[in-house]
Amino acid sequence: MRSVLMGNSLNFGGGFSIGAETPAFRFEYYLQGDYFMSPLGTEGTAAALEMDFETGISLGWKFLKFWNFDVYIACDIGYYMQLVQTHYQPDGITIGFNGIMLRPKLMTELNIGKWYGISIGVFYQFPLYPYYDRYQGVGIMVSIL
Repeated sequence: MRSVLMGNSLNFGGGFSIGAETPAFRFEYYLQGDYFMSPLGTEGTAAALEMDFETGISLGWKFLKFWNFDVYIACDIGYYMQLVQTHYQPDGITIGFNGIMLRPKLMTELNIGKWYGISIGVFYQFPLYPYYDRYQGVGIMVSIL
């Protein structure tokens, strides 16, 4: 489970990742989705609902470990797809923008046991191709692992 605050929009989402980790590095394949509480998308105020899904890889470097805390820098490189439902077409969901997303982030993770944790961090995301400015910006991410 995760939530993201980007601009003035709160998003709730979830995801799945699998990967490998060493004492200094981590590599993950991820699949995640977000539900936008305030639609940001291509339709503006005409959007009744907006979601996005993304899949990709995440590469990270842990540069600080203190007690059960890990601090790491990572970068997500993925393919995203925006799904929008409009007020004037309430019975269908259409694909809006889709393309390549890049998301550098700085995260702090509290490890609880071997398999669980809580992380909080800051990120800057931007769509590489095609460019879509409404998904670009700084955000705060909170995750329960």
